[in-house]
Amino acid sequence: MGRFIIYYGYIEYFIKNILNQIDIITNFNIILTGLSGQISNSNDLYRLIGITAEPSYFILSIFTLLVFNLIANEIKRKDKSICIKTYKSFEIILALFLLYLSGGFSFFWYLFIFILIYFLLKQEVYIISLKRFLKLMMFLIFISSIFIYLLNYISSLNDDAFANRINNAIEVICYLWQYGIAINSTLIGETSNVARLTSIYDVFNDFLNRPILGLGIGIQSAYSGVVTMLSEFGILGCYILYKIVTFKVNKHIKYDYVLLGCYFIIANIPIGVKSIGYETFSIILIEVTRFYREKSKEN
Repeated sequence: MGRFIIYYGYIEYFIKNILNQIDIITNFNIILTGLSGQISNSNDLYRLIGITAEPSYFILSIFTLLVFNLIANEIKRKDKSICIKTYKSFEIILALFLLYLSGGFSFFWYLFIFILIYFLLKQEVYIISLKRFLKLMMFLIFISSIFIYLLNYISSLNDDAFANRINNAIEVICYLWQYGIAINSTLIGETSNVARLTSIYDVFNDFLNRPILGLGIGIQSAYSGVVTMLSEFGILGCYILYKIVTFKVNKHIKYDYVLLGCYFIIANIPIGVKSIGYETFSIILIEVTRFYREKSKEN
């Protein structure tokens, strides 16, 4: 299924942007999934949605496949007796380039998180001492600062859609910080940044009114997985959900909490519209980290 998603993305790009036949992809998606999907463009190119509803979901699906592949490689490296299929190097390159071709703004953020998770697995952060872990965190903060600086620098030099999107996002954040939810679209423009960042600001403020128990599942949704979870469950509910999802049948079970924190928390702070942590694929991802985590502990 993962390979189908990757290669289908290239087929979609060819049909949409080379042949310029949007209806073919739309009709096929309706037959396959029942959804026509969002049709939008960036820099005169149509964004890719794969078999999802919009570009951000498509990017997240590719990102999740790549993370599972990193975990699978780590399991194979720790235990040679385990037979598990992984993507070839050229398929990883195809998937990463497909993220770029998707045209979604969140590509840059998920690429950064993917590199971060790759680095953490290579350094075996899940078994290092607290002192070395803190040193690595300082290094990652430094790298993150450079990443943010480069994005800001690129946005100041260029006048393309990506640069304009960054500048507009900064304007919206500054406006929300000063004036709150009363957005003046004539000053900052009517962009998707307004809807996304306003939803995060609004839902987080509502969470602050009921921080312990939250508002309830499905009451509100923000374009941030973390904010949505806090709003739905509250601090107490999130803690109980965490204990349920990571319930240990015996005391020797270990999880890679660093990787899981990067995937579920850090990656979902600025983006994401779904609740995180209790879907089927989320449970599977949590559990598969045990395979290399427990093996390393035994060694």
